Amino acid sequence: MTFEGLYCDKGMGFYWEATLEVQRLMLTLGIFLPDKILRMIYYQLLTILILFHHNFIQPYKYMWSNRAASLSLLLLVFGTMINALRACFLDAGLLPVGRISHMFQILRIIENLFPSILVGFIVFVLIFRKR
Repeated sequence: MTFEGLYCDKGMGFYWEATLEVQRLMLTLGIFLPDKILRMIYYQLLTILILFHHNFIQPYKYMWSNRAASLSLLLLVFGTMINALRACFLDAGLLPVGRISHMFQILRIIENLFPSILVGFIVFVLIFRKR
């Protein structure tokens, strides 16, 4: 079942839903990578590729829908970057000290704010959308 009314072009529904399934499959295949750092880099590059693809295609009919999806993907990219940085330190067996320790605390705070930023954006879109 496709939701043709949500997409910008007629026939785009099947294409975009198939694209989303392929993206999910590619994200799932990352669990089979044996090295943690390699897995983090894979997820980071894959999320960046998905973000660029989404911004190039602009699949949804309404501008706010595309922006909300892009913001969600951008937060996912930032999350994978933060986790990749953290994984590099942990894999090397290093404990962050000094300035780097403060940077990790700031990154953790930013990462914890991601859901509230996304919810705030969705509320903003729902309040100020055209009817």
